[in-house]
Amino acid sequence: MRRLLVLLLPIVVAACVHGTLSWSLDGRRFAFSGLLEDDRGESDRGGLYVFDLDERSVTRPVVTDVRLSTPLFLDDDRILFAGPSSSDAPTLILSTVDRTNRRRRPLCLLRLRGPAPVEDVETSAGMIVPTASEDRTRVAFNVIQPHAPPTIVVVDLLDKTLRTLPVAGLFPVLAPDGRRVSFLALPGEGTSVRTIGEGAKHELKGLIDLTGETEEEFGYGETRISGLAVYDLDRDETDLAVRWKGKLDAPHWAVSRDRKVFAVAGRRGVLRFDLDAGTATSILEDEELLRVTFDRDDRSLLAVCAGRSLKDLEGALVRVSADGEVGRVFGGPSVPRVAAFGVAPDRRTFATVHTNPKVRDPFAVVHDLSLGTPTDVLLPDDLDSATELVMRWSDRLGGADETELRIFDLAFKTVGRRVDVEVPADDPRRGEYAARMARAKEGRFRNR
Repeated sequence: MRRLLVLLLPIVVAACVHGTLSWSLDGRRFAFSGLLEDDRGESDRGGLYVFDLDERSVTRPVVTDVRLSTPLFLDDDRILFAGPSSSDAPTLILSTVDRTNRRRRPLCLLRLRGPAPVEDVETSAGMIVPTASEDRTRVAFNVIQPHAPPTIVVVDLLDKTLRTLPVAGLFPVLAPDGRRVSFLALPGEGTSVRTIGEGAKHELKGLIDLTGETEEEFGYGETRISGLAVYDLDRDETDLAVRWKGKLDAPHWAVSRDRKVFAVAGRRGVLRFDLDAGTATSILEDEELLRVTFDRDDRSLLAVCAGRSLKDLEGALVRVSADGEVGRVFGGPSVPRVAAFGVAPDRRTFATVHTNPKVRDPFAVVHDLSLGTPTDVLLPDDLDSATELVMRWSDRLGGADETELRIFDLAFKTVGRRVDVEVPADDPRRGEYAARMARAKEGRFRNR
């Protein structure tokens, strides 16, 4: 893969090559964005995809210029996202898009500092890992720009304002009521939390200049944090709720439903922050975890295991208990890698998103959280792409277990239904598709 975003904090970059899943309020669909590798390992494709559980399909990019920004469902149809502008100056456009008609509504433009003279930089900034209040009227996220500390931005969709906080931090999370923001605080000189200015409030329209938000230059060496801080938006006060001084090499984060427990995962396992207890706990320090989210009990975690110390779990989705016990949930070397996953709002199902370098679009598997079994496969809505995916997947099933074979069978049936419905009986392609799928089915048994 290309050297990605060397202007940005490496930990933030790693978190956003594939963003987290954002579920609609009704839990019937979710959005995913990321840079997808082609067969040469280059991440020059990607966009914002919508996965529909009812249609069993993946809508090809609703937006193609999302880059490293993470989308967020505001309701069942509108998705908030940010993308680069066509201007020569580094500018982000904060917009919403309707998933049904793909109509965009720009909210504002954010002017950023220019990129440094570094080769092979794909973009210079992004809207990183947004979270919303429970009523979806406030949104908090990071804006990353070259040579400046990560900026925490809070957008109020009712008041039509955008507010920058006077502190530097990563992974901001809004409280359910939208009145406080928790974040990993960068340490300041002689203080516990690094301050970067006065903060400012802007009208949510036109061009908002963020180039002067921080006057100081900011280095991107070894990133350290001072703990988990909470910023009170009403009082303009910062409290370092959980102190933890150390190097941060954990690019993935998750938060419990009540937003009281935070988990940050990376090359040294998991670091858990508990706001109520005021504690920071480290587990699985010898293992690297590539993604992380809370399980439905809001105590254990779901994560993708890199297999550094747990060799037999390489590439698998695992469940990690609060005391560090690890068990396989799904996947492994024979299944295309898990790019992202997330638990549905009903806490009964979860979805995993997979990418395949040979196929232009991702696909998803829906799992029953209590039984631990796959229940559906969501394939690209383009018939050729979906058929090609299943054909290529059939070549990987030599060592597959029963769960992985079940997923292939679900994918096969989905494509089979599409052939029956979408290809007319007199279309010469109908026989071609049927023959290709028959070969795929035969390969499934032959490989066994």
